[in-house]
Amino acid sequence: MGSSPGCSIGFSSDDGDRIRAAWENAAASAPGSGQAATCYVLEQCASTQDCVKEAIARGESAPILVVASTQTRARGTRGRLWHHDGSKDLGFSFLVAPRFDPRLLPMAIPVALRHALIEELREANADFDADRLRAKWPNDLLLDGRKLAGILIESADRGSWIVGIGINVGRVDFPSDVEATATSLTRQMLLSFDRSSVLCRVIQWLGKILDQATRSSTAVVALYEASLGLVGKPVFVRTHHHTHSGVLASVSIDQVRLADGRSFACGEVEGLSSATE
Repeated sequence: MGSSPGCSIGFSSDDGDRIRAAWENAAASAPGSGQAATCYVLEQCASTQDCVKEAIARGESAPILVVASTQTRARGTRGRLWHHDGSKDLGFSFLVAPRFDPRLLPMAIPVALRHALIEELREANADFDADRLRAKWPNDLLLDGRKLAGILIESADRGSWIVGIGINVGRVDFPSDVEATATSLTRQMLLSFDRSSVLCRVIQWLGKILDQATRSSTAVVALYEASLGLVGKPVFVRTHHHTHSGVLASVSIDQVRLADGRSFACGEVEGLSSATE
């Protein structure tokens, strides 16, 4: 695994320097092992998740960031293929050793991602309505109801976790199997976006939200509830064997609770969606 950003197709040497600086700044406040921040900006790899695992096998520890211009075998949850356009999208993974309950990670990561992209979109269009960008249980971010970004969280050793993020930034065409359900920043906003700028903003917000998670889990849960936009609304809760309907009362790191008193352990909830959209 090389470390030089100069050979990257999608990122210049200056981009690599900016990404490294952003990661070092974020790592200063984000949960970690106390080790120096490590950042790899690669031209190509099979999967940034696997690159982080290789770094762990070499004895490296959090905080580690791996960014690849092109991933040949990027993957999402349950081993699904993640369609990655190497010249236009963002794909990266990082290793974190949280100083908070790790069950908070699946909430903290989409919150950080949403805040960063709202800032990016409002900078491009001051009239952008934040309600257009929503988290979707358990690991997606939707723009106007279409998948914009995906998150994959895998456990590693020594109390650390590998977080992979894919963001559709500049592409306008998608494979036929996701054409109707996916989108990108450019496709939806009809504007161009700089990948390295988007990434640096995401890194900045990751540092902020992960730091906040160490101080107040309830604050991060509240931000996640807001990012879903479903509290007080009719929803479908999909578990392993059934789909339940009701009005969402609250979400916590332990459970999803409906207004009629029914509750579901987060580990058994496979989907949580609006019942009216």
